[in-house]
Amino acid sequence: MSHYREFYTSPVIRFIAVMSLLDALLTCLHFDGYVTILALFFGALVYAFAEYVVHRYLPKLVPALYWRHVEHHKHPQELKYLFSPVYHDVLIYSAYIPLVWL
Repeated sequence: MSHYREFYTSPVIRFIAVMSLLDALLTCLHFDGYVTILALFFGALVYAFAEYVVHRYLPKLVPALYWRHVEHHKHPQELKYLFSPVYHDVLIYSAYIPLVWL
């Protein structure tokens, strides 16, 4: 039980949970038929492609970022390795958000 308590009391986990619920609510409120379904499908494809790029090319392109990613795979149960540091996220999302915004 302590693992659940540690997981759900983490501020990062709570933030992601709230944002996920808000996203689901907004998706339901602004559902636009096939357009919404296509957008969700495209989002899943972009995510899958991003995961592929991270695992395939990140070691060669940005070794410092990849080291943190390797630690996440070595210690998947530890919260401190579950998410990347904010400065890594800023670099990643500065490329990701404009791509998705298109």
